[in-house]
Amino acid sequence: GKSWRQTIFVQFDPTRNFTYETEITLEKASDNSMAGFTIGYGDAKHGLFVLIDKDLQLMIALLNGAELNMILNPEFCTALKPLGSKNKFEISGTTAHLTFSVNDIKVAESKNLKFFDSRIGFCVEGNTKISAKYIKIFQEKAPIHLVSNWDQYGTKEPLGPAINSIYGEKHPIIS
Repeated sequence: GKSWRQTIFVQFDPTRNFTYETEITLEKASDNSMAGFTIGYGDAKHGLFVLIDKDLQLMIALLNGAELNMILNPEFCTALKPLGSKNKFEISGTTAHLTFSVNDIKVAESKNLKFFDSRIGFCVEGNTKISAKYIKIFQEKAPIHLVSNWDQYGTKEPLGPAINSIYGEKHPIIS
């Protein structure tokens, strides 16, 4: 009957193209209760929330302290499947321009969002029960720019008997 959030930190850069995907089944929900997921979550008052209810209403909101920015006001969503059915959610793009999809149908877009952290997770508001099959985040790795004509190893120079021994010094261990 209260609010609950379970989040985990993941390493991704929301300013570079990414795709976030999860599958959620709304198992049980009472009136005036919602459940879903959060991304860019900082704390209970900072994050992007995607929530659904038993009446197939979808809400997408960015909470920034006391300020609530509604990306999609709670409204009936024809893309949602009924209570007890699996629903696939996808967010793709960058914080400069995000596209929101439900069951492969685009439902909303937003520009210039702020993510407060790299935590993602699930949330339940009120007397609600969900099950989630997975969370996936896809993002291409950033290129590594190497310095051209760099001498990778340099010249080896023995450092004397206090450092070098007859044994390999590849993996020093402090004992």
